[in-house]
Amino acid sequence: MNIFKRKRFLLILLFGSIFTGLISESYASSFLFQGKCGFLISSSYQDKCSALFSKNILTLIPNRSKQIRIWPQQISSIALASEESLVPDENLEKWKNVLPQYRQSFFFIFRSKKRDAIPQWVLDSTSKKLEQHKFTVRYIDKYRRPQALLFVLDDKSKASGMLNMLESYSGLPIGGSRTSDDTLSYEISRNLSKEATRKARRLAGLCDQYMFEDADPVAYELDSFVQNTIQEISLFKGTSELSNKLTNTLNEAMSYCQNEEDNSLFEEQQAREENRRRIEAEEQQAIQIEKEQARAAFDMLAEF
Repeated sequence: MNIFKRKRFLLILLFGSIFTGLISESYASSFLFQGKCGFLISSSYQDKCSALFSKNILTLIPNRSKQIRIWPQQISSIALASEESLVPDENLEKWKNVLPQYRQSFFFIFRSKKRDAIPQWVLDSTSKKLEQHKFTVRYIDKYRRPQALLFVLDDKSKASGMLNMLESYSGLPIGGSRTSDDTLSYEISRNLSKEATRKARRLAGLCDQYMFEDADPVAYELDSFVQNTIQEISLFKGTSELSNKLTNTLNEAMSYCQNEEDNSLFEEQQAREENRRRIEAEEQQAIQIEKEQARAAFDMLAEF
């Protein structure tokens, strides 16, 4: 890549990042909410759990358990917790076809005799009464399996803040849902493109400084993000343009780094060749000096 193409690539990434950043400054901040979380389909309940909204990612951080990251395009619905939003369709055969590994899931025992296996705070959320500090989020995880999250805030005064974050983050109103027949919102598409551009710009910056070892994990992160995102958004209509845009961002960043690495190798080779010639010249000069000194000594002996 010549210097003009290199500068053009970096400028595209720079101004693209600045532009999308100006459009949505709120996504530059992080918001943390403390509470309890229950993953209903897998029957996993945590009395201490954090919900972190940061960089267009919702990260659930259960106490002493692995973190779970949810991207906006993975969310199918958000709602206030109630019997209606927590208890699934009673057509269990339909659910068994989708979730054969969860045929005995506690997700279906809200109406069964095994209610003692569920924490009381979860059962309390299944009442008909809606409370502003209890939320449900249904989503598809990275393995394309349906999941249902219940989050109960510890501090009820923060309910409106978390509600606003859920709505702005998911692109859905409370009580809203989306299906695979829907199209992704402009906000989600823009933020996915913005995230890919941010990662690509970071990768290009490292490669521009010839920091290729540091660039390797960033390149892997960018590739994983793009491939996973393309897979996730393929569920929705009209995503081919966004998929192509993400793919181009990935390919341009990878190509740029490859060219920079090739340039680095060429420059290293040139430097080694120049150093070899310098050493040879110095050795030849040393040999010539020694030869001249030997001649002078020999001539002195002849005159003695």
